[in-house]
Parts: sequence; structure tokens; C-alpha cells
Amino acid sequence: MNTILPRCFPMRRAATLSAYESLVTARVHHTQSEVAEYLGVHLSTIRRWEARQSEPPRYVARAIQGLLPSQLPLRYDRAFSFIDLFAGIGGLRKPFDDLGGQCVFTSEWDTYAQKTYLANYRESHHLNGDITSIHESEVPDHDLLLAGFPCQPFSVAGVSKKKRARSRSRFCG
Repeated sequence: MNTILPRCFPMRRAATLSAYESLVTARVHHTQSEVAEYLGVHLSTIRRWEARQSEPPRYVARAIQGLLPSQLPLRYDRAFSFIDLFAGIGGLRKPFDDLGGQCVFTSEWDTYAQKTYLANYRESHHLNGDITSIHESEVPDHDLLLAGFPCQPFSVAGVSKKKRARSRSRFCG
């Protein structure tokens, strides 16, 4: 499945396109001289890379991204994977699912939030509880880590005015 990711994922562009593919893409919009000047290499170096007489170094893939138009959609052969920590009911996960990401691990300690999360997302993986009880080897490889921001200081549900006044400066607890 080819997924088009928007510009908000610049770190995937250089990692996905090879240095040669980046060069070819840049050459659609720029001359050999412009690319050579931008990269700080000799014009003959660009010609050798294009003729595939030598392979461009890896840094070229990342460096050349500055020459590409920001509106240019780039295709990826696989969706990115992510883990969802401190997941709550899964609000942070939704846009990453919509972009074609695959959630490979979830952790949420609150049992009521877990029930709502499971109602929102039919999981292909186990929904884990407290992250402090999970060994790092149990967390699968992933491209992106999502971590929910604690909502306690912003919620007054079930909190008295007196208790809220004491805990205004805290983010947890």
C-alpha cells in the first residue's frame, strides 16, 4: 500500500528515499549546477552520481530535502509504526491512524480509560496496563512514540476547590 504523507513527517523523507532518488527528485526542479552549489560539491560529482558511476553518500538524501518543494507529496511503501503510551481513551492516536500508521503497542493504567479505548479501537495487540510494570524488551520496534499529556491539572471532575488550589502547579497526582 502506498501512502502519501504530508510535510509534517520530514524525518521520513530522507530515511525513505535513497540518496540517488533524492538527487533525481531534486533535478526535476533544479539544474546540476544549482544542486552542486547547494551541496558544496563539484559539478562533475553530480554528473557521476546521475550516471551512477559512483553512489552519493547518505548525507545527500537528507541535505537535498531543502531543494525539494514543500508541497511535493512523497510516497512510502509501508505505513509507519507507533506506540501509544499514557493512551487515555485514544484521542492522540486517531490522526496517526488516519495517516496510515499502525499502532503496535498501547499502555494505559486506568481501567475505565482502557474500556473506552478498547471500544474506540479494536486492537490487534494487547492493551497493556501500567508502563512501569512493563520491561523494555516487551515494547516492539516502532518509528514513532506517542505519549499522552496528563490531564489532571486541567480537569476539575471530582476535585474540590480546596484540593484544586493546592495542586495547581502539579502536572501529576
